[in-house]
Amino acid sequence: RQRAAMRVVVWNVRRLSNSVGDCARDQVLSTLRLLQPSLIALNEVSVESPHPPHSVSELAEALGLRHYAFFGHVRGTYGNALISAAPIQRVVETRLDGGVEVQSRSGAKHRIVRGMLSCDTSIGGVGLRVAVTHLDHISEYQRAIQAQHIINVMASETERQVLLLGDLNALSKSDYTSAEWQDHEKHNQDRGWAPPADALAPFTHQNANPSRDGEEGREGGGGGGGAGD
Repeated sequence: RQRAAMRVVVWNVRRLSNSVGDCARDQVLSTLRLLQPSLIALNEVSVESPHPPHSVSELAEALGLRHYAFFGHVRGTYGNALISAAPIQRVVETRLDGGVEVQSRSGAKHRIVRGMLSCDTSIGGVGLRVAVTHLDHISEYQRAIQAQHIINVMASETERQVLLLGDLNALSKSDYTSAEWQDHEKHNQDRGWAPPADALAPFTHQNANPSRDGEEGREGGGGGGGAGD
C-alpha cells in the first residue's frame, strides 16, 4: 500500500510584518508558494493588520488553497490560523489555562490569553486532528500549564492521529549567539519581564537548523500592541 505524505509549514507571521514593521506579505506568500505545503499553521495572524491580506480567506485564496479556519482569541481579530489543501470537517476553539499576568502603564492588570485552534481533516483516508497554538512567551511554568491543558483536551481524541503545531516559545540559550541572547535578555529587561529561561521542553521535535529572526514571539506581535484580554 502506498503511503500518503503531506508537507506541513508552521510560521509565526507576526501580523505579516517584518522586523522593522514593514509589510512582509510578498515574502510570506512567495515562500509558501515555493514550499507548496498541504497544511499551513500560522501564529500571530491579525485581521486588523495594516498590511494586506486582511482575512485568512484572502490569504488562502492567494495561495490557491480552499480550506481554512481562524480563531481570534484576542478580541476576535488576532490569533492562530490553519490553511489546508484537504477539507476541514470540524473546528474547535480552546482558550488555554494559564498565562502570565502583566501590568500596563496605567496600572491595570490583565492576563495574557493564549488560544488553540483544532481542526479535523484527513490524509490518504486517515483521519487527522490538527491543532495550532502559541504558548506563553515569558514563563516556562505557564507554558507547562498550557501544555497540560492541551494534553487534557487531546486525550479524548481516540479515533484520529493528532498533530500539534505552533510557536511553543521553547528555544534554549544554545539556539542563539551570545549577542542574540544578550539582546533577548535586554528585550525582557526593558519590558519589565523575567529573564529568558535557558530550558527546553523535552518532548518537542528538535530541528537541526532552527531559524529565528531575533524578535521574541510576544502576543501582540511586531506591532508592539497590547496582549490578550
